[in-house]
Amino acid sequence: MPYLLRVEKQYLKFSSAHFTLFPDSRETLHGHNYTVSLEIEADALHDGMVVDFGPLKKAARAICDRMDEKVLLPETPRIERRESGPNYDLSIDGDAGYRFPKSEVVIVPINNVTCEALAWYIAQDVLNSRPQWDASRSVRRLRVWVEETPGQQGGYEESLV
Repeated sequence: MPYLLRVEKQYLKFSSAHFTLFPDSRETLHGHNYTVSLEIEADALHDGMVVDFGPLKKAARAICDRMDEKVLLPETPRIERRESGPNYDLSIDGDAGYRFPKSEVVIVPINNVTCEALAWYIAQDVLNSRPQWDASRSVRRLRVWVEETPGQQGGYEESLV
């Protein structure tokens, strides 16, 4: 039986603008107050714990802070992004699009800004800091949930064994 941890902190959140791309259309630009939670499974305890909560929360908070109050743009061939001085000019599916200050944009290495894709992105970032929060390498599974509105969330799970 694995040991389980769940991290849901008030500060694991970010407010961002985005649009979702559909096969033949896209949403209009809008925003959400996203919340993030993490779940961890491990087979053993080390010093009576699965992991040190501190570094794990710090890693999750750092990615939330980077996306807070930003426009999230996916990396997809459907969006042509041109740099124009301090701005990005976008063309979406060949149509005129938007102009955003570069400082207010996060280019996310996903092909669509959805809860489940954001959960994958956050999981990858948290896993990059794994040596800080899982020094014993006992964690066997990480789950990340991203909620965009109460009752509507997407998740990603990665096996680490």
